[in-house]
Parts: sequence; structure tokens; C-alpha cells
Amino acid sequence: MKRICAIVIFVILFLNCSSSVYVIKTTQEYKSIQKSNSIQFRKYIIINPLDSNSNLATTIKYLKKGNYDGARKYLANSNNNKTNEYLFSMILLDLFKKSFSDAINLLPEIDETSDKCLKYLLYADCLSERAKDASIQEIIDEYQKALDCDYSDVNKEIINIRIKLLKFNY
Repeated sequence: MKRICAIVIFVILFLNCSSSVYVIKTTQEYKSIQKSNSIQFRKYIIINPLDSNSNLATTIKYLKKGNYDGARKYLANSNNNKTNEYLFSMILLDLFKKSFSDAINLLPEIDETSDKCLKYLLYADCLSERAKDASIQEIIDEYQKALDCDYSDVNKEIINIRIKLLKFNY
């Protein structure tokens, strides 16, 4: 019996670790899986692009398929390379490629009138991935900035899960 439990736990952990930690969903997509236990093992980023043909929406399609090279090529050919939407696209790509330093370096270029809550969340995520560069309290403080924004209940739930996981060193 112990052996079967150990195998089951190994398979669950293997399946959760073999896929990307970050998952981009719309609010509706997240709500449809909200009851699932797998929510605890992934870091969800809620983005609801207004235009399905935008740089951000197209980049998200590439990222969901794991096609990071396609996303990079698409963004390299973009005409709008100084817009906030383009910068968020590049930051998401860097986050998925685990280029956290590159993502952190792009964050200050985002206009303050843009989605500063998403900016805080992405910064905290990058810091948590580079834990040697910040203390747990500093990372929690950054997540708190994202929580303090006028965020939806879904985003607050996601951020609170991240804080709990961080506090318990998961």
C-alpha cells in the first residue's frame, strides 16, 4: 500500500513539474478550472486582451503552445515595439523563457498609466524566481502592492495563493 501511494505521489509531482509553472488564462477560463487542485501548483496570470489581433493576444497564443521562438519572431517583426502592450508581451515571453533579469529590466519602461497591478505582479514573480536577489519579505511586499491595486477577486485569490506558497517555501 505504501508503495502504491509513493508511486501515485511521484506521478502527480512529475506531471505538475514537467509543464510550465506559469499559465495565462482569461478570467472566464480561470473560473472554469477554479475548483481544480492543480491551481495550487501553477502560477496563473489573468489577462483579458481587448483585441484578439493585438500583439499581446498573439503573443499569448504562442506562449500557450510553448512556441517561444515563434513569439520572439512575431514580436521582432512588430511595428509597435515601444507600446505598453508590446512591453508586456516581451516581459511575458521572458518570464516563460525563464529570462527573469531581462523581464525585470523591461518593467521600468512600462508607462505608469498602464496596468500597474499586472506590472507589480510580474515583478514579484520575477523576484520570487530569483529568490537569491530578494528576501521572502521583499517578495511578499511586492505581491502586496499588486493586491492593493483595484484588482478583481480572481486576481486577489491568485496572489494570495502565491503568498501562501512563498511563506511555506513551496
